[in-house]
Amino acid sequence: MGRRNRNKKQQDMKRKDRGDDRDKDTKRQRLDDAKADSIQTQEPWGYKMTDKNNKMFETFYKMQNIIPEDEWETFMATMREPLPITFRATGFKSEVQELLKIIKSDFFSNMVDIEIEGKKVDPPSTLPWYPDGCGWQINLTKQMVRKSPPLEKLHKFLISETESGNISRQEAVSMIPPLLMDIKPHHKVLDMCAAPGSKTAQLIEYLHADESIKLPEGFVIANDADNKRCYMMTHQVKRLASPNFMIINHDASTMPNIFLSDPGAGEKKCLMYDRVLADVPCSGDGTMRKNPDVWGKWTVANGHNLHGLQTRILKRGLALLGDNGRLVYSTCSLNPIEDEAVVASTLLQWRNMSANKNCEIRLVDISKELPGLKHNKGVSHWKIMSKTSDVYENMSEVPEALHTQIRPSMFPPTPEQAESLNLDRCIRILPHLQNTGGFFVAVIEKVPRIQQEDQQKADVTLTAPIDDTTKEPEAANGEEGKKEVEYVKKQDRDWSKPEIAPYCSQMKKKRKAGGFKEDPYIFLEETDPIWPPIQKFFNMDKEFDHKYLLVRCGEGKKRNIYYTSPHIKTILAHNEERVKFINLGVKVLVRSDHDDCDCSFRLCQEGLHMMFPFLNARSLKVHSRDIVTMLSTENPFLDNFSNDVHSQAKAYSVGSIWFIYDPSDEAFMDQDDRENGPNCKLVFCGWKGKVSMRSFVPKQERFHFLRLCGVQPQDALFKRGHMKSPPANTQEAIQRIPGTDSMDVTSSADNQTAESDVPAEDDDVQTTASDIPAKYSATDDTESAMDSATENTDTVNDVTQSNNSTEATEAT
Repeated sequence: MGRRNRNKKQQDMKRKDRGDDRDKDTKRQRLDDAKADSIQTQEPWGYKMTDKNNKMFETFYKMQNIIPEDEWETFMATMREPLPITFRATGFKSEVQELLKIIKSDFFSNMVDIEIEGKKVDPPSTLPWYPDGCGWQINLTKQMVRKSPPLEKLHKFLISETESGNISRQEAVSMIPPLLMDIKPHHKVLDMCAAPGSKTAQLIEYLHADESIKLPEGFVIANDADNKRCYMMTHQVKRLASPNFMIINHDASTMPNIFLSDPGAGEKKCLMYDRVLADVPCSGDGTMRKNPDVWGKWTVANGHNLHGLQTRILKRGLALLGDNGRLVYSTCSLNPIEDEAVVASTLLQWRNMSANKNCEIRLVDISKELPGLKHNKGVSHWKIMSKTSDVYENMSEVPEALHTQIRPSMFPPTPEQAESLNLDRCIRILPHLQNTGGFFVAVIEKVPRIQQEDQQKADVTLTAPIDDTTKEPEAANGEEGKKEVEYVKKQDRDWSKPEIAPYCSQMKKKRKAGGFKEDPYIFLEETDPIWPPIQKFFNMDKEFDHKYLLVRCGEGKKRNIYYTSPHIKTILAHNEERVKFINLGVKVLVRSDHDDCDCSFRLCQEGLHMMFPFLNARSLKVHSRDIVTMLSTENPFLDNFSNDVHSQAKAYSVGSIWFIYDPSDEAFMDQDDRENGPNCKLVFCGWKGKVSMRSFVPKQERFHFLRLCGVQPQDALFKRGHMKSPPANTQEAIQRIPGTDSMDVTSSADNQTAESDVPAEDDDVQTTASDIPAKYSATDDTESAMDSATENTDTVNDVTQSNNSTEATEAT
C-alpha cells in the first residue's frame, strides 16, 4: 500500500513538472509577443498603458462650467499629454546667477536643432512669472531626457545639481504658493502639510534671502501627519542647512498649540504665526498629467471624502494665524468642493462667531502679484454630484441616506454671500493655459479691526446673511432633530482661538504609537568642557552663543554637534513632552580625534555657511585655480597650491580649516580670478595635514564648485584611496598662471604618503543614521534618487498616503 502511494506521488510530481514547463513556455511566448508589440507601438512592454479616459470626470467638469466651452477640447487634450520638466535654481542669489550662466551657455545653447522621435525639441524657456528668471521649463518628459543621447549631459547635470541642492526639480504650479506668502526674515512660518518638502524648501530660501543677515530672527516649522514622509522630507530640506527650521509629526487638523514660555510657570504664551501654508491633501485631479493612475481612480466621492478634512485644516490654520498674518490655501485639484466650497464655508463660519469682533479674515486679490501667470478667477457657483451621477442644487434635494456623504458646507453660497466673500479673488490655474498642471490657490489675511470702526464693522458682520450650516433648528424633535442639533453645535464651537482645540481633538482618542524613536535633544551646558577648546581653536566670535549647540546622545563621546536658532531652542524646551519633533538644527561640528590636533572636532560642510561669519581663525583665502586643485584631487600637497595659499597654510597647525573665495576682495584676487573665476563667494571646509590638505565636501557639491570654476567634473577623480590624473581641462585650469608647471597631482605613491596625516571622510558627506533611518536615506542610484528624493510631486493622489488618512473619509 505504501509503495503504491509513493508511485502515485511520483507520477503526480512528473505531471506537475511537465505542466510547469508548458506554463513557462507559454509565459515566455507572451513576453516575446509583448516586446514585439511594444517595438511597433513604441510603448514600454512591461507595463499596461493607462487609459486616459473617465466619463464621470468629463461629465462632472462640463457641468461645472469651470472651463469655457470653446476651450474644452484643448483642455482635455492637454490633460492627456505628459507634463514637461520644470526646475528652479536655489541658494544664494549671487551663486544662483552664476549657475544660470552655466546652464544657459553649456546646456541650453546646444538644444537648438535637436530632434527626438522625429520631433524637433523646443528650446528651454524661463517661467515668465517666476522672479529673477530662476524658474525654467523644458518641453520634454523625463523619460525622453533619459533615453536621448544628445540630452544625456543635461540629464546628468540635473541629477548632480539636484542632489547637491542647487536645483529643485519641482512642478511649476507647486512653486506658486510660497511666492504668494511674501516671507520676510523675521516671520514665523508654519507649513501644515509639508511633505515631501519642495514648498518647504522654498519657504526656507525666502527666510534666508537677505545674505547680509547672519541669522534670521524668524523660523519655519514643517508638519506632516505621515511619519515616514517626515523622514523623507528631512533629506529633502537638510540640503538647505538652516538652523531656523524644524520638522514635527502631527495631524494638521488638530495641530497642537506650541508655547513660547513654560506653561507651568504661570501665563502661557501661545505661538501665533505670521505666515501659514495649508497645501492640503486632495483628490489630485490636477496632477493627471504627471500621475496617469488618477484617471482610473478618480470619482466624485474623492472630493466629498476630503472636504471635511480640508475644512478642518483651514480652520486650524486660521486659528493659529496672528494678526496681520497671511494664510495660503492651495490644492492640486480643480474640484470646487475641495476649493471654493472649503474657503466659502470657513469664511462664513468665522463671520458668524461672535468671538471674532476684534479681527476679520478676508480674501486677498493676488491677480497681479505674479505678472505673467495666466489663470482664471475663482467661481462662486457649482453643483453637487453623487456617486450615482445624481445632481443636487441645494441640501434640501439630497436624500437622507446621503447626508453623511454630502454636507451643507459643500454647496455654494447665496448670491449675496458670494458677493461679500469675493471668491473671484481666488485663482485657478488650468493646464492648457501655460502647459502646466491644474492648481487652486486662495490667500487669506487676518486683519484686526480699528477700535473706532469696531462697532460699525461688527454690525455689518452680524447682519450679514447667515449660512445654513450655522442655523440652529427651531424644533429638535425626535432622533433627526437631536442629530441636527449635535451637528450644528460642532460647527458653532469657537475654533478661531488657538487656545481652544478644535472639536475633533476634544474627543478622547489615543494617539497611535508609531514611527521611529527619536534620540534626545541635549543642549550644551555653559560649563561643558568640550566647548573651550573649540572656541580657542577657531577663535569664535563673542557674538556666537554656544548655548544653542546641541547633541543627540546622552552618554559617551559626543560625535556630532548641531546648532539651532534661539526660537527653535525655546520651542523645544517648552514643548518636548507634547510635540513630536522629528528633526531640527544643522550639523556644524563633527568629532575627528587626532593626536597632533588641539581640537577634537572639525568643521562640517553642511553648516559652514551658517558658521563662517563667526569664525575668526583657521581660514585660507584661495584663488579659483586652488579650488580646482583641492576638489579635483584627493590629497594635494601644499606645494601644489599657489604661493598665496601655501604661505597661509604654513601658519596653521594640523587640524580643521576652511577655505573662502571672495571676488569682492580685490586686494587678493588676481587677473586669472577676474577673467576665469566665478563671480560669487564660495566657502568649503577641509583639513590641513603636515604636508598636504584635503577637502571635506560631498561629491555632488564638489561637482557644483568645479562647474562654477569652469571645469567639467568626472567621477573618476573622486575615488577614495588613490588619485587619478585630472582631465585636460582641469590641468589647464591648474596651469593658468606661471609657476605651476611643476605641479604633481598624479602621483599615487605620494598620495598614499600624504593620506596618513589627514582623517578619512566620514558621515558628514552623507545622510547620517541619526538624522534619517537607513530605510529613508539617500540612495547611490541616481535614477532612483531623481525619481524619489528629488522628483517632488507635492501632491497625494492616494487617500491612504494623505494627511490624516484614517479620517479622510467622512462617509459612514
